[in-house]
Amino acid sequence: MKNPLKNKRQTITRIPREKVFVAIPCYDSKLDVACVSGLMQCMPYYSRPFFWCGMSNIALARNEIAHIFMETFKEYDWLMMIDADTGFTVDDWKLLWEGDEQIVIAEYARKIIGEAPVKFGLGFTRVHRCVFEKLRALTNDDGKDKLTRFYHKGQMMVDYFPNGAMLSGRWIGEDQGFFMWAAYTDAAVRVETRTKLKHVGRFEFCYPDQVPGYKIVNAESAESAESAESEETAKNAEKEGNGEDSTVDLT
Repeated sequence: MKNPLKNKRQTITRIPREKVFVAIPCYDSKLDVACVSGLMQCMPYYSRPFFWCGMSNIALARNEIAHIFMETFKEYDWLMMIDADTGFTVDDWKLLWEGDEQIVIAEYARKIIGEAPVKFGLGFTRVHRCVFEKLRALTNDDGKDKLTRFYHKGQMMVDYFPNGAMLSGRWIGEDQGFFMWAAYTDAAVRVETRTKLKHVGRFEFCYPDQVPGYKIVNAESAESAESAESEETAKNAEKEGNGEDSTVDLT
């Protein structure tokens, strides 16, 4: 029996570009060139990029973006979240937009060598408007709002992206907080693992080993070693041709 969900994922969802709101939190107003390149390549798939600069608290920045998306840019159906340090291509975009799930998350590498990838991050994630509507409609058993409301910049906002210490004793980031709330809804979620995203960060090249614990042979060193070996082989061949003993006495 065929899996209907599998077939659904193989179909690229055709979303009008004017319905896609691309939002990028960017505290220092700087985007990595890999992110800029991706935005330029994917321009046919979205209306315009929206840059939210100057907010150092990433959880608050994401809440501000979601509030603007819900209250100001109501003509858009999809919030496409991209981080300023995420590099992507048209192929990555198309893979993320396959199927008709309401939340689609792309995995990406952590900035620590050897660490497992981020499975539930917001660096390259699309979320439908209805998800935020479902989140702010959630209530506890006593009828009170499940998601906290807070007053900020003269407006009442919803904390879609909670972060910090939980009653369970765990510390969660704002991305984990969002998906924690999303689990309370019936929104369809898919984790995309076929993308080849680049998570750009600071990398320190060390000496004598560029990457401690890894032996790296650069092209120049390899070429010099190969040249020296070739010269030695040629000398030995010349000695043998002249009848000389090319054996080296190691005693």
